[in-house]
Order: sequence, then structure tokens, then C-alpha cells
Amino acid sequence: MDLVSGMDQTLAAARPRPEKWSVQEIVEHLVLSEAGVFGNLDELGQRRPRSRGFKDRILYLVVMFILRFDIPVQVPSPDMRPSGEVTISRLREQWESNHERLRAWTVSTEGPKLAQPLFVHPVAGPMTTIEALRMLEVHLDRHTRQILKRGPGRLSGRPA
Repeated sequence: MDLVSGMDQTLAAARPRPEKWSVQEIVEHLVLSEAGVFGNLDELGQRRPRSRGFKDRILYLVVMFILRFDIPVQVPSPDMRPSGEVTISRLREQWESNHERLRAWTVSTEGPKLAQPLFVHPVAGPMTTIEALRMLEVHLDRHTRQILKRGPGRLSGRPA
């Protein structure tokens, strides 16, 4: 968020090519993806563990491989597709609010509960808290690399 927060809104909304997302759309996708995987954070304490099989464990590894090696894929859920209409400042507010609630939950939750599959990815299926956080970290790294490829000068509006 610090990388993109100072961007001019017009620059943030500009697509480098018609088929590529703008920086604003990438950030919105990150916020939507986390919200999709974590679900309603206010209800975490009441969630029951999900059933998780061998196939889910394999699919988790496949998704992680795709993310780590920047293999192009379609967005796994329409709910994770950005509209391009939410400003970066509003996305930052959502991001920080979600992270604050998730952080509070993980700090106040006992270890065994963190090891239960309480989160669901549309492809990888049920995941533990640690797996979900790890996946979202790799996902964030993937999209941060996309943003950085545009160069620091282009992010700030100044020549590189």
C-alpha cells in the first residue's frame, strides 16, 4: 500500500495495455481476494472447521506454484475481479481494516484453532490460517512484482 498510496489517481487508473489491469485494479483485486478467502472476519470465532481432503492439499500446492512462478491464469472467482471504480485511498482503508481484524483474531486465538481449515479458496479449497496467510503473501508478492515492473518513475508520475 505504501508503494501505491502516493500515486496520482489518473495514473493509478491508467492501464498499460487494454488487456492489462491498472495499478488501481491490481490493488482492488488484492483486497477482494483477501476478503474472498478470509470471509467475514467478524464471524471467525464462530466458524467450524471445513472438511479437507488429499485433493485439496494438492490443489493448494498447485495454486502456490502458479502464484510463485507468475503463471498467467484467470481470476478464480468473479468476486475477485476488480471494477476499477474504487480509489486507492478507499482500498487502503479496507486493506488496513481487514488486516487489523485478522491480526487481532490471530493474536487472541489458541494455536489448535489456527491449525484448523477455516478459510476457503475457490480453487485450493479449505485452508488453515497459516496456509491462507502464506498463500496471500505469495499472491501479494506476485502482484507487487507486476506493479514494480512499471518502474518507480511511472508509479510517481515522474520520469524514471
